[in-house]
Amino acid sequence: LKDVAFPGVNMDSVTYAEELSPFILPDWQRHEVQLSDAANAAKHSCDRNIHIAALTLLSILKREKESSYWIKDRWPRGSRFLYELHPTNRLDRVRQGITQIYDDAGLLPESF
Repeated sequence: LKDVAFPGVNMDSVTYAEELSPFILPDWQRHEVQLSDAANAAKHSCDRNIHIAALTLLSILKREKESSYWIKDRWPRGSRFLYELHPTNRLDRVRQGITQIYDDAGLLPESF
């Protein structure tokens, strides 16, 4: 199903709960390289927490890029749900480092 198109599904009309809006990053394609560059730089950090956060984030980005069904398919076209920053995820021990990487990349939503 990786290359299957669903012509009857208009992803532009996908809506989400208002409380999730701080976790939606629009224009994802434009920012993906920015975030990858920041994570690649952070993986050389002497701070172990930042180093682990960078490796975790790079793994997430790689898995997302290779997957045909990932969170990117559930949100408005071109956007990304920043689930690694969402408080209910399982990345508690690296969330602060990942947040720092988003901030370094200039992509941290204002509400954080």
